[in-house]
Amino acid sequence: MKSTTTNLKTLLTCVLQEQVDLNRVNQAYLKTIDAVAGLGTDVPAVLIAIKMVKSSAEFDKYKLKFKDNKTGYNSFQNMINGEYDTFNGADILSIIRVLQKINVFAVANMYTDNGGNDRFRPGTFKLNKAIYQPTMPAANQKQWLTLLPKAVLWWKNWLSSPITKNKVQANWDAKYPKGLVSVKYIFPDYFKMLDSLKIKFYDQRNLDIWNDTSDTAYAFVNRFNIHSDNTIYVNRTQNDPDPYGTLIHEIQHIIYGMQPLNPEEKIHDIFVTKNTKRATTNSIESSSRINPDTQILKQSAAVIKSLGLDMTANRLANWKRHAEKEEKRNPGYVCRETEKMSNIMSIRSWFKLKPGQNITIAMLKPYIEHKKAHTDISWILLCWAKNGFPDLNKMINRINTLAANDTGPKRGPNVA
Repeated sequence: MKSTTTNLKTLLTCVLQEQVDLNRVNQAYLKTIDAVAGLGTDVPAVLIAIKMVKSSAEFDKYKLKFKDNKTGYNSFQNMINGEYDTFNGADILSIIRVLQKINVFAVANMYTDNGGNDRFRPGTFKLNKAIYQPTMPAANQKQWLTLLPKAVLWWKNWLSSPITKNKVQANWDAKYPKGLVSVKYIFPDYFKMLDSLKIKFYDQRNLDIWNDTSDTAYAFVNRFNIHSDNTIYVNRTQNDPDPYGTLIHEIQHIIYGMQPLNPEEKIHDIFVTKNTKRATTNSIESSSRINPDTQILKQSAAVIKSLGLDMTANRLANWKRHAEKEEKRNPGYVCRETEKMSNIMSIRSWFKLKPGQNITIAMLKPYIEHKKAHTDISWILLCWAKNGFPDLNKMINRINTLAANDTGPKRGPNVA
């Protein structure tokens, strides 16, 4: 009899607690409706409402409430994206942190303006179902931390060269009136940034900054400007085959945001200018009756013949198909100027070029033919393919005119 009474009390307690939890969720949702009703948004009230939810299970019930559209939105995610604008960056980060405390994971694309303020890219807030577990062994993390000073030294040695400075200055003076950009004012800020660089390891559980590929990237940097937090975020769920090259790549992104080493137009013109001729015949270009895939294959065959490549037309065509898929997935990324500059810097590091040496077709051929693989080389080749396989000799020559040339510690004078 005593046991039965105890069980009834336990059951009654559970029922009452569930009712309390449900009432709390209902109240949180009602406060959310009030906060977003009519014109404007009561931002603090939304955060207070979210804080009322005490667990991920309660949050699941809270999310379901949005199906009645009383907030004007059919989901929590849509409500945040619809009510918060660029200037709500700090508020978005507060929401993300509050949700993390109850094991609900959300991300948003953020950046920092010239005043150092957190800004939100509208429409990019999303809830993440997957929780990525860290897989990177402690030894690998130590490797990243050991390589950072080496990558910083690589950049300091390169930036310290008078030849580097002269080439950076010349490339800017060729595009804009002399004096508009002056290396004597820019380079000291580069060195200050290099001295403050740090690494933060992340997985989806502790990431409150997001970009388009943060969960699949080896690493990324956020806020590419002089007010950057100067942190290189390294993904613990990925196994990067070339962490040293990645560090050089990511540091270039920060440099680019502070002041590019080369004008964007000069980097863009590497691949295609108004006078660029694609490696195709007039009949292929002018015919609208040829199947697109057939056209790509004929184009690829022409490129293979001109370069003496050891591969089939279909294998080369895959570069263009892959580039087109990437462009649909992330418009503009394949040939984005800052990405290309980072790719080039990492490539020069990979080939260990001595001062004065240049990238050559012979170096790239094994990677074009899929006999070798390297992430940064692949992204350069994807942009080449996306632009219709322009003359590779001219493209490489233009790459070699950039203020970018690999040197490293103990390799003598730097040649940009």
